[in-house]
Amino acid sequence: MRLVRRLWTEENVTSAGENFRVAESTVVPRIPVRGDRRHPKFYFGLGGGRAGGRHRG
Repeated sequence: MRLVRRLWTEENVTSAGENFRVAESTVVPRIPVRGDRRHPKFYFGLGGGRAGGRHRG
C-alpha cells in the first residue's frame, strides 16, 4: 500500500520491493486533494465477518 500511496501522491516514483519494481513512474490523472487527505481511503473486502474494514494509513 505504501507504493500505491506514493504513486498517487508523488511524481517520478522509483521503488524496488520484494514483489514489485517501478522506475520513474507517475500516475495521471492526479487524484484531487480533499482537505488534508492527499489520497483516497483504502477499503478491503474480507472473506468473512462484517464488511467495510478500512485501513487507516
